[in-house]
Amino acid sequence: MSDMLRKIMGLPVLLLLSSVPAWCGMVDKIVVFKEPVAFGRIHSSITRGGGEITKELDIINAVVARFPSEESAALALSRMPGVELVENDDYLYRLFADDEMPGLPSLENFIIKADEVVVKFSTSRPVKQPVSTQKLPWDIRRMGARAAWQQVTGRGVKVCVLDTGIDTDHPDLLPNYAAGSNFVNPGTPPEDDKGHGTHVSGTIAAADNRFGLIGMAPDASLYEAKVLDSSGSGKTSWLIDGLAWCKMNGASVANMSLGNTQVSEALHKAIQAVYDGGMTLVASSGNDPKAPVHYPAAYPEVIAVSASAPGISDSSGTIITPESLAAFSSIGPEVDMIAPGQRIYSTARGGAYIMMSGTSMAAPHVAGAAALAVSLGYVTPVEIRRALELAAVKLPGLTEEQQGFGMINAGNIPIKR
Repeated sequence: MSDMLRKIMGLPVLLLLSSVPAWCGMVDKIVVFKEPVAFGRIHSSITRGGGEITKELDIINAVVARFPSEESAALALSRMPGVELVENDDYLYRLFADDEMPGLPSLENFIIKADEVVVKFSTSRPVKQPVSTQKLPWDIRRMGARAAWQQVTGRGVKVCVLDTGIDTDHPDLLPNYAAGSNFVNPGTPPEDDKGHGTHVSGTIAAADNRFGLIGMAPDASLYEAKVLDSSGSGKTSWLIDGLAWCKMNGASVANMSLGNTQVSEALHKAIQAVYDGGMTLVASSGNDPKAPVHYPAAYPEVIAVSASAPGISDSSGTIITPESLAAFSSIGPEVDMIAPGQRIYSTARGGAYIMMSGTSMAAPHVAGAAALAVSLGYVTPVEIRRALELAAVKLPGLTEEQQGFGMINAGNIPIKR
């Protein structure tokens, strides 16, 4: 487990402009200014340089400018006073993994045991569940959520999900869906056209409503920022806009099951702004065991979550494979927590349910636990992080770079005195 200083020291140096050749065509640049500026004057300067402003990012005192080439961008911006940094408006991606990992026996043939609960998994095809068959997923039980519910359920806590959107009509999500905004196609509803955000949202706050399943904080309020498109990818500026919207709506917790391996100083500025405003940030570590922890999880203000794989037992109870690090999980000194990420059953588009795997599926368990911590009286990101650390238990055989403080037992989050 690393502290903030170790994370900050690990940040690479940001280059002012990329070296992508001019023949690549139109390029989008995030331009951050040292001090507040009159955007009208900036607009004129960029237009004279052959570009256009496509978005204003007030939270970091920046604009997104589109230029016909790298050469024209470099020429126009080199003449512009007050510029602090310029970077590409790069894409980030959902962090979803295949269910079937090399070397892992098919879970169709085994029973997963977690904290005395036995769940037999179905296929990954979305299935409708009949009324009055509410289930407590093995992963929610593994996180100790039911014990925590004896005291709190996250009621009134605003959790912002920055993802592909949400199935706003899903019966397990509708009771807790509070508001949403679409940053991919502004002005349209934040409907999920991929399924990723709906799944993540269910793990955080699927309602306790006598059918379907239950999330970590079943009474938390879901605020949905659609920052990823139908392919599961989204621009950095969309995420920055989404974070500003979460802050504006007073979210206490934000989940980002997305990332890439490129540092963005513009995104880091947005992360710092919402963190300083009191928002606890949780993100997935990444789905490449050969790659370092992805951004934004690698930023020091963010709780980085790696993924665990459940232990596998046969029908007689004999352990075949103990609980372990998921084979796809990125690890490193930035990892703060580990949570279930292999074959997680949650909500799907069309009012259905589906099984998914990835560090994307691990992070929302921690975001849900953070919502429970808020209900227990913790307010600041520092307080909430510390409460989760105190409730975490190390998994045997894993290093700090694999699991950080370990896996949270939500029932052990102490009430703030």
